Amino acid sequence: STTPSSFPTSALFLSPSFPPSAAHSSPPSRASASPTVASSTTPSSFPMAAPFSSPSFPPSAAHSSSPSAAPVLEESALFPTQAPTTLAPTPDQFPPNPVPLNPRPGYFNYDPTDENYGPGFRSSNKDKYSFENNGWATINAKDTDEYKYWREFDKYLEPNLERNYCGDTDVWTDSRGFSHFQSPIHVRATGNKKCLEFHEIRDRAGDWRMDDVEVKKEIHSNKIRVVYPRRTGEEPDPPNADIPSGWQKQMDVIHIDIKIPAEHTLNGTEFPGEYQVYIISTAGRGAVAVSILMDLHPDDEDNPTFGIALNEFKKEFNKDITACIEKMRGGGRKLTDSQVSIENLEKLIFPPPPPPPPPSGSIFTDLVNTETDLGVHPDCLTGNIADGGDPCTSPGFWDPWHPRDILRTDWFYGYDGSTTEPPCYPIATFRIMDTPMLISRSQLTDLKKLIFFHFSPECEATSVHFDQSVARPIQQSVGAKIHRCTCLNFLSDKERNENPGRETCEVEEFCNYHECS
Repeated sequence: STTPSSFPTSALFLSPSFPPSAAHSSPPSRASASPTVASSTTPSSFPMAAPFSSPSFPPSAAHSSSPSAAPVLEESALFPTQAPTTLAPTPDQFPPNPVPLNPRPGYFNYDPTDENYGPGFRSSNKDKYSFENNGWATINAKDTDEYKYWREFDKYLEPNLERNYCGDTDVWTDSRGFSHFQSPIHVRATGNKKCLEFHEIRDRAGDWRMDDVEVKKEIHSNKIRVVYPRRTGEEPDPPNADIPSGWQKQMDVIHIDIKIPAEHTLNGTEFPGEYQVYIISTAGRGAVAVSILMDLHPDDEDNPTFGIALNEFKKEFNKDITACIEKMRGGGRKLTDSQVSIENLEKLIFPPPPPPPPPSGSIFTDLVNTETDLGVHPDCLTGNIADGGDPCTSPGFWDPWHPRDILRTDWFYGYDGSTTEPPCYPIATFRIMDTPMLISRSQLTDLKKLIFFHFSPECEATSVHFDQSVARPIQQSVGAKIHRCTCLNFLSDKERNENPGRETCEVEEFCNYHECS
């Protein structure tokens, strides 16, 4: 539905409103045989975190019609150099939660003025890059949820996972000589690194449905995360991708993180959200993070593929809220005066989504024996795919790379970076796609509600947002080697197959494939 979910009308829960979206051209089909002009990456108007709104870029940094690299900006043009200014108070549709009286070990938040738990703000000392009041740098890495998550992959990762890297002022260099900057950064082609990729990201959807119980839908304090089951044999397949430039072929997706607003900027432009697909290399190269920026659809149309995922997160949200309400009614839990009443908690519950259409062509609706199974295809247990098909794929499988709704381009920017919350591990090689996915205003509202208004079954208000943001402040990028891959480097596989011998576009065709101002 495109109708925004109803919100409580109390002072704590004011319904958010959104300004009109900026104009876009119609979204192009990814990898079409006949190139079309890509839609504008200029985002719609959107309330961002005031302390960390990107400074205006000088005219020379604007996106050029030339495919050559954008100019390198001076550090003073990229970062604020003072603490956030105190502004007159205005009503906040999504007020931040106070720091708990007894914060759990590993607690952090996004308040730049909180010297104990916040990420800090850019130092005024221009001789050395640092953040003042950087509470993140003092957190014990082993206390964090990310340490507990990433240690599963410790044997594939170089950095010491027991160390906190959030306060690093210098790059971390891996054994291959690649320098990892702290993320996120201002993304733009710096001209000091060439694109060495020679084909598109070759993605596969995998076998899983979004409503398979084995696919975890987690609402964290600063994001929503989809966690895929790990591969245990030939079948079933998680989503996977062949990342160009010497990575393994068809590496598995381990999770997807969705944050609001976007953490990276692209050519000086901010976006309402960011969708990050993390892929693990079992050859020791770390992780690839394919980042797809999110923008509002010019016609306010829902994104149907993304909507399927949102509906599953709404179920998790409702389940947690309902458990909290039942506990309160049973006398097992009481909220403090600063928190909301049962009545307002009930108003947070999302209405049930419409039922999905029944799967066609098969009675097998889930992959393995769970309470939701109607049956298991025997080939799914043996890995027998000699018939040329893939019988393990669930009817109605969910494609995290959907070519129309999510991954709408073949080209990207790239740099070596880090995870974006404590302990800020320098393990991520980012690929920032150059065209955003589009969502509706109501879907953005639902995203905010899922993260900012979530209560655990124990009735804890979990969100650590500040000023409607769970995005880490922009980090140093001066000196970073950021490359851009365009049609001058490779065409889509589809176009290559349809036009044998045609590998790249001509310079005069560049604006047929990419936005040119």
